[in-house]
Order: sequence, then structure tokens, then C-alpha cells
Amino acid sequence: MELNITNESGECLVLSLTGKLDAPGVDIIGTKFLGLINHVGKPVFLDFSEVTYVSSIGIRLLLNGWKMVNREGFKMQIMNTSPEIRQVFIIAGFEEMLA
Repeated sequence: MELNITNESGECLVLSLTGKLDAPGVDIIGTKFLGLINHVGKPVFLDFSEVTYVSSIGIRLLLNGWKMVNREGFKMQIMNTSPEIRQVFIIAGFEEMLA
């Protein structure tokens, strides 16, 4: 799992993720991800075009990040998901995260 800053303009923060967002993936990017969005003060967009799998622990990480961003009055949105990963978020009841 890789996490990269794609855009950090004044208006928003765009992060791209690559690989599997499972337990090993969360171990690799979890601290960096939460550090980047903690008190970010702007909307956050996550590009999932290169994410191939999301587990429940990956969803938990995203939910924690979503709550952090929402507490500041902004939104975190996931974009460019595959149909399979999009379905995982819908089944889990997190369609509000989807762009």
C-alpha cells in the first residue's frame, strides 16, 4: 500500500492510494494518513483508482479519518473506485464517503 499527495492546493487535499487497504496496508499508511488529514482545514479527496482491495480494518481507518475531517466542518470523499470497491462501501453503509 502506498499513499501519495496528488494535490495540496489551498482549496483541497487530494491523496492517492495504491494497493490493498487491508491490515498490512493500514500498518504501512495508517499513521501517515491520519497525520496528513488531522486539522487539515479543507476538504479531502481520496483517489482510489489504484486500490484493489479494502478490508474492514481499511474501512475503519477511513471512517476515523472521515470523522476527523467532518469535525472541522469539511468533507472527505472517495473518488475513482472500481465497481467492486464501490459496492463494499455501499454494503457497509458508507455511501456518503463516495464522490
